[in-house]
Amino acid sequence: MTVWSGAGVLGAFAVTLGIGMAHARAQDVCGQFTWSVGEKIDLFTGYVPTFKSGQGLPKDGVYAVDLLPGKEVLFFLDPDRSRRQGFGAVVTIENVPSGRFRIAITEEARLDAIQDNALLPVQPVGYDPACPSIRFAVEVNAEDGPLTIQISGANRPWIRVGVARIWSFE
Repeated sequence: MTVWSGAGVLGAFAVTLGIGMAHARAQDVCGQFTWSVGEKIDLFTGYVPTFKSGQGLPKDGVYAVDLLPGKEVLFFLDPDRSRRQGFGAVVTIENVPSGRFRIAITEEARLDAIQDNALLPVQPVGYDPACPSIRFAVEVNAEDGPLTIQISGANRPWIRVGVARIWSFE
């Protein structure tokens, strides 16, 4: 009969959990978002609704955004002149619950998150060359209320954006 010590079982569980979390994190960077129901959604397959700069998004999710020439975008907080080159957009999620969010985009671009008339600090998420569709991703802490996303300096006139709450502050 094998007897497992409490510390040995706990250690094995911690190693398994760590490996599982590392694998899940790698999938998140590759465009696989796990929503609260545990369902994986790939940013780059199937239909996604398309929005234009200045429009409101009903909630977090995956969207295509038609970008405008940077000089035509009315930025909420104006980026420096170098970011006015290329294409950009401003979209606002009408109401997000407080929590930490991951925002991922499919093209090279500058990404800002704004709440209460202030830029939110963003934490870049590591790039994985095995996931070429995700060009840039950040994590940001947001409070209850509207969350504005500014995209600037893109090389193409369209982009896909994925926004997912990855944990709650409640």
